[in-house]
Amino acid sequence: MRLYEFEGKQLFVSAGIPIPTSKLCSNETCSFPGGVPVTLSFPVFAKVQVLHGNRAQRGGVMKFAEGEESAYKLQVDAWLNVGWNHEKVEYVLVEQSVKNIKKEHYISIRWSTKERGPVLLYAPHGGTGVEERGEDLEHHTIDITKPKDVIQNIFKNGYLAETVLKVWDVFYKNDASLVEINPLFELEDGSFIAGDAKIELDDVASFRHPEWNLYPKRSPFARKPTSMEERAKEINAMDHRGVAGASFFELDGDIAIMASGGGASLLVMDALLGSGLKPANYTEYSGNPSREKVMELTKLVLSKPNLRGLLVIGGNANFTDIFETLTGVMDGIEQTKPHPDYPIVIRRGGPRWEEAFEMVRARTTAAGKLDITLFGPQTSMLEAVPVFVQKVLRNGNTR
Repeated sequence: MRLYEFEGKQLFVSAGIPIPTSKLCSNETCSFPGGVPVTLSFPVFAKVQVLHGNRAQRGGVMKFAEGEESAYKLQVDAWLNVGWNHEKVEYVLVEQSVKNIKKEHYISIRWSTKERGPVLLYAPHGGTGVEERGEDLEHHTIDITKPKDVIQNIFKNGYLAETVLKVWDVFYKNDASLVEINPLFELEDGSFIAGDAKIELDDVASFRHPEWNLYPKRSPFARKPTSMEERAKEINAMDHRGVAGASFFELDGDIAIMASGGGASLLVMDALLGSGLKPANYTEYSGNPSREKVMELTKLVLSKPNLRGLLVIGGNANFTDIFETLTGVMDGIEQTKPHPDYPIVIRRGGPRWEEAFEMVRARTTAAGKLDITLFGPQTSMLEAVPVFVQKVLRNGNTR
């Protein structure tokens, strides 16, 4: 979960890392953090708050000098009402310019899958494009049993070492995968100020952090989550067992999807699109979720109006109980009562799949006429998709 810059800076403040005097603007108000009434003096920087990088290169960071107050207000208003770089903007951070800068540094701590641990990246010259330039970019592996010793051995400047230790605290205590400050301003008096904040948190660890009070994030489609996407997160949080709705994206098509296995499922999505059908959603259930969670996810997926079919598809599971999960799927189908000719194709394999298929057949017969086609592990997912496509194209009914 990536944070907005102003959210990251709030974490910096809680760790004792100074930040510039600022106020946060939205369409409702422009206010100072904590409601403290501080007056900004020019020059100021207006910084669009988005989850992507390279804002300065794309015109998302603008400086306004004394006498340019009207221009600055027009710019903030334009970002909030028109958008930036084809994105809807909900927040603009306005910061007072930092004075008496001696030097700009680059600092980041990130989780490295290659090193299987945290890695510190440092450059004595920060600013835009520092990672691409690679000039003087140092890499240091951090021993999590003695981070203080490692950091103090790297940085002979005591004040800088103290600041980096605070960055480590933000990284470690918040279950972060990335904490970056670029630039980290070193002032003439030897103190440091974080000029920017790029932070990514492991949202799987959110249960350990009731103190997180984060703003809603836009989806990958540069918008706020829809009500269906929000409901999917609630379903996934019902209990700790497995995943059901953690990844849910509402789309504008009319084919309901319940997938298991990310990479293979994306191939199925491509096959659907290639056939001319458009998915109404993308979601996954895996890791042995409970019957109740899968039932609620099925009901959610089928709640969208004017659907033309349901595709329940996934690879051959190793640990997911297929009987348990398909029981949840059937519970959801029976409660939403699709049209008798509404095409449903299920392709699954894994523990208890044969028992699960017997259950589906029995319940299909008991419920009356339901158009459910079953494919086991002997049939590939890409072989099951054309069957589903033909059923949808032949059938004019919607759910």
